[in-house]
Amino acid sequence: MIETIIPPIPPVNGCPGDRPPSQACIKVQKVYDARRTRICELRQFSASPDVPSGLGPYVVISCEIVPNSDRVISTSIVPIPGTIPPLAEVNAVIACDVEFVVLDSFGTEYTFIREVLFNVTVILYTPDPNMLVQAEIQCECLDACLEPFDTGECVIVSCYFGAFIQIKVHAEAELCVKEYGECLWPEISTQSPNPCIEFLDPEVTDFPPFNLPQQEDFANS
Repeated sequence: MIETIIPPIPPVNGCPGDRPPSQACIKVQKVYDARRTRICELRQFSASPDVPSGLGPYVVISCEIVPNSDRVISTSIVPIPGTIPPLAEVNAVIACDVEFVVLDSFGTEYTFIREVLFNVTVILYTPDPNMLVQAEIQCECLDACLEPFDTGECVIVSCYFGAFIQIKVHAEAELCVKEYGECLWPEISTQSPNPCIEFLDPEVTDFPPFNLPQQEDFANS
């Protein structure tokens, strides 16, 4: 007979023994307030010098947002005096890049990239004017570009852009939780046989001789 030690089963709640709990503090980013907004605007861009003037009429073949080009240019917090709870105007300038493909009257394609800026101001709960501002944006070109026009000096492209924007104010905060430390498990002094050792040993436990019924057995039953 081979014997092995069975591991202890932990209790459902708490730790055994007389170990008083202490406090452990962890630092996390706590979001105090956030706002979601969306913007849709017609924007105009100079396509020159990438697109030469005097070769029109022009057509916008495609307008696409450059992947991973979303970025925050600047942020600011301006407290609003006398507000309870303390509020502030939170401003974020966010941008993304867009790639245009323009076709002239001779069938020549021109590709160029321009920056699209969005300026957003929202009112948020800000107990500390030095809190951090996080801005996120997802830009979309709505594929509703107007026909480019020639000023005689440059070519102007006009397209509609939409943006989903989220602005948050957050700060580093400490969260305190109860900490027991390492639990003191009681020692197990008794030993019990492990039946799996004998069951898995082919020299100790034989495989039973049985046969599965064939298909004709099901048909004749």
